[in-house]
Amino acid sequence: MKGLHVHVVEIQLTDNEREYPNEYTEVERPMLVQLAAPKSWGSCGKDGMLHFHWRVILLPPVRIEYLVLHELCHLHEHDHSDAFYERLRRASPDYRVHDAWLRAHGDDYGL
Repeated sequence: MKGLHVHVVEIQLTDNEREYPNEYTEVERPMLVQLAAPKSWGSCGKDGMLHFHWRVILLPPVRIEYLVLHELCHLHEHDHSDAFYERLRRASPDYRVHDAWLRAHGDDYGL
């Protein structure tokens, strides 16, 4: 199951790279791994690894795409500063809609 999870996230990232030009995130394809930490959809490690909770695979594809973009932005801005949100806004203009949905429905997915 772990390999399947990583594979699906990588497919979503590939789709994003076609939909969202690299200029928004300015990164090459990062490595993706599974994360089983509680109460976290994903994180970006200092080593450039993107980590996602296994439950991400249960989300609608549009939410997976958003989470990947969110973590890609953390490769440049390591906190939730104004600069981070400006980069995120350029990559996903409707990021507030996605954030609100994830907050509203996180309990439905055990997060």
